[in-house]
Amino acid sequence: MDARSNGLAPMEPVYAAVDRDPTAADRKRTTLLQKTWAYFKEYCVNTSLHGLKYVGEDQCPLAQRTQYLGYASLICDGNKMVGANTTDEDAIEFLLKAAPKLAQTLLNCSWHSEDNCSCLFDTVLTDEGICFTFNSIAYDDFFTDKAHQNNTLRHSRVNHVRGWSLDEGYTGRASEAVYPRRTLSAGAAAGLTIVTSTDDQNIDANCRWPVQGFKMLLHSPGDFPNMKTQFFRIPVDRDVVVSVQPRVMMTSEALHSYSPDGRRCYFSSERSLYFFRYYSEENCMTECLANFTVQRCGCAAYYMPRKKNVPICGGARMRCIKIGEDDFYGSEGNLAACHCLPGCMEIKYTAEISHSQILWHKYFEQKPEKAAQFENKTHGKTVIYFKNSHFIPSHRSELYGFTTFMANCGGLLGLFLGFSVLSLIEFIYFLTARALCYFS
Repeated sequence: MDARSNGLAPMEPVYAAVDRDPTAADRKRTTLLQKTWAYFKEYCVNTSLHGLKYVGEDQCPLAQRTQYLGYASLICDGNKMVGANTTDEDAIEFLLKAAPKLAQTLLNCSWHSEDNCSCLFDTVLTDEGICFTFNSIAYDDFFTDKAHQNNTLRHSRVNHVRGWSLDEGYTGRASEAVYPRRTLSAGAAAGLTIVTSTDDQNIDANCRWPVQGFKMLLHSPGDFPNMKTQFFRIPVDRDVVVSVQPRVMMTSEALHSYSPDGRRCYFSSERSLYFFRYYSEENCMTECLANFTVQRCGCAAYYMPRKKNVPICGGARMRCIKIGEDDFYGSEGNLAACHCLPGCMEIKYTAEISHSQILWHKYFEQKPEKAAQFENKTHGKTVIYFKNSHFIPSHRSELYGFTTFMANCGGLLGLFLGFSVLSLIEFIYFLTARALCYFS
């Protein structure tokens, strides 16, 4: 960090003279330690390293400062992990406190007639840390009573499901108030528009790969977000357009008589999950990974669903979590043991992304008074909308049932042999009663 850029005077060199008085030497040593500590606190306040600004807080015990560093290591990639083997709910509270706030991340939001970002977006805990989600459902509607929930996060998502189900979709009329929110038309005018902001001080190359921008994930409201494997990037200083095309798979009710392995899917009434109220392949895999992690490491990652008596893994166990996750997805036996088939009714989204550069210098030439607001920050604009007003779903059904098979056989026999039901009765008669009379 360049001290001069923050108006700080360069440090004066310290010269130590020979002093035979031990009391004076102790006073000088104490003064030097005080200056060093004051300088370190100033660094903590101005640094971009996550969590260090809380380490330098006044009236903060040494043990708590060390604990803050352990909390920060939960979201950092790397082999040098600090902290204890397990931690508690204070770690999640620290991540919520240390993360950039919604008002700092989203400067402007627009959805139909609503433009309040705090009303449109909620806070959610993911494998990438604290994220903001649109159209998420309340924790009580998403998790079962057996899943332990953080109180702060639980109260951050308060929008309960109204007029919607995972199997049947929206059941009410278009004019009724429903949740999750829906749009009735396609195009950018009916989509979601956000203006993002990134503070340069929040970019930490030591914690993550030094890539600027945001990770974005499109998923069904009933799915647990998995940011590490299913995302696309939104660059900064770009005007980004995301055109979304849904892919819906539906299953005929006639397939209820088939086994799940035969039809290769689960109806929502056939399998219940321990932590989630909605069954999906993603939720099933998340729950199975959480159980595998608890068995392997003796604790659950901070973002995983867990029981109340299961501790949260501390910084010292993050390597165990990463190795366990690699072993879980790399073993065909582990995946087969979970038996996580797709849902018979599922929605996926395909995104087409285009972007163009924002010429901020041209903007500042016209409005120089706005330049101060953009200093040391990068901004971007993203528009997300459905590409088409209608789409054609895929339908899973039986190709040949028993009735269809009999009808086809009867039709072919009738066409080529003149065969009918009367011919069948006649055949049985000659084969039984008439034959007995003839040969007796």
